[in-house]
Amino acid sequence: MTADHGRPPVGSRECFRDNRWSSAFELIRDGVIAGYVKYRFRGGDVALLRLVLDPRFDDFEVESSLVRHVLLELHRRRLAATSFCPEVGAFVADHPGFDTVVPLSHGYHDNQHDLVGQRGTVPDSLDV
Repeated sequence: MTADHGRPPVGSRECFRDNRWSSAFELIRDGVIAGYVKYRFRGGDVALLRLVLDPRFDDFEVESSLVRHVLLELHRRRLAATSFCPEVGAFVADHPGFDTVVPLSHGYHDNQHDLVGQRGTVPDSLDV
């Protein structure tokens, strides 16, 4: 990671939002959805199903920034992820301060959610 600790390049605009319509936390850079994390709420639990990055933004900095925003949002809402994709697990393993939001003992999978652990790319047509 660069010395800027995951912040967007100078002149770049970054926005994070919870798109409840599509059940996804989205990271937007310069008006383009750079990536998102699909989720599913069941009762008071949340499953972080998969992380998807636009190929134009497919780098560690964007992935790290997206996961950090997601975990901070869950912390703000006082929620914990009961299942999560491998990218989230790897981030938490490197940033143990988030282990209250994502207890690593829960593992990377949830048999009820067939999408957990999948990573994809955003189609070119998802500009905001």
